[in-house]
Amino acid sequence: MKRSGIIRHSHYGYLMVYILFTTITAPQAKWLTIHNDFFQCDLDGNPIQTRSGCLSKFGETYYWYGCDKAMTNQTCYSSTDLLHWKNEGTMLTATRGTNRMDVIYNDSTKKYVMIMKWETEGTDNWCKLGIATSTEPTGPFTKLHDNLVDGAYTGDMSVFVDDDKKAYYCYESWDNDRKAQHLSLMTWDYLGLEKKASDME
Repeated sequence: MKRSGIIRHSHYGYLMVYILFTTITAPQAKWLTIHNDFFQCDLDGNPIQTRSGCLSKFGETYYWYGCDKAMTNQTCYSSTDLLHWKNEGTMLTATRGTNRMDVIYNDSTKKYVMIMKWETEGTDNWCKLGIATSTEPTGPFTKLHDNLVDGAYTGDMSVFVDDDKKAYYCYESWDNDRKAQHLSLMTWDYLGLEKKASDME
């Protein structure tokens, strides 16, 4: 299985990414160095707020998704070179802490699907699997539902799309004091879970 189009970023690691930009002739190629060991700013000079998000590429454009410090506004920034980021505004607003989103594209439905931890009202940091969709990578996204996963709350999660376009949901399951990690195949439209990897033939 290969993760396609999504790169999870770390808050604590020091990652240096090198990108080789080539033009028509080899002598014109040059290296650009991108750091993430300091706060980056958007084109307006404001700090980029993408807490607990991901980096996706659709077409020739990179999209940096995340949330603000309050974990209520789900944010989006776009760039063609990973250096200059345009603030695309708020894609979705939650009433409580919501984060860890991945955004993937479904070729069949022509929809961008946001999968996220959706904090449950009346609980203390207990989250469900939240799903929202949009016709554009920058939103706005419309929340469809939030559900328990196999009768349990979900912890940190991530999603990847294989070469055959099947999507997989990797997550922590929180059942009272018991915590476990699972991998599940998502439905064809990416709007739910079909079955756990342990149940696959």
